[in-house]
Amino acid sequence: MSSSKRISYLLCLTFLFAASMDCCLANSIEPTILGVSLQTILTRTLSYLLKIISSLVLMVLVASGIFYMASTGNAERQKKAKGMVFAAVEGIIVIIASYAVIELIDRLVVD
Repeated sequence: MSSSKRISYLLCLTFLFAASMDCCLANSIEPTILGVSLQTILTRTLSYLLKIISSLVLMVLVASGIFYMASTGNAERQKKAKGMVFAAVEGIIVIIASYAVIELIDRLVVD
């Protein structure tokens, strides 16, 4: 497994963990840290993680487009650039699916 895939899976797992903690704390006693509820902290963290990961995916897509254009007919470099595009799209799909699952669980737990 390549290092970029490991990093994307690690980021997705972190995203899922933060989101699941947010869902689990929705109906429990609200612990606070410096006067801010843990659920608020996790919700904000989840929002920031989503923005950071989305920005990283956009940068990978732009970089892979540049690599593809700069390959100048070299089949190996084109293949590497296409692999980067597929990895970025795969990351987007995993992020959207995990966010949808967390939102579904959150709605089921709250209702």
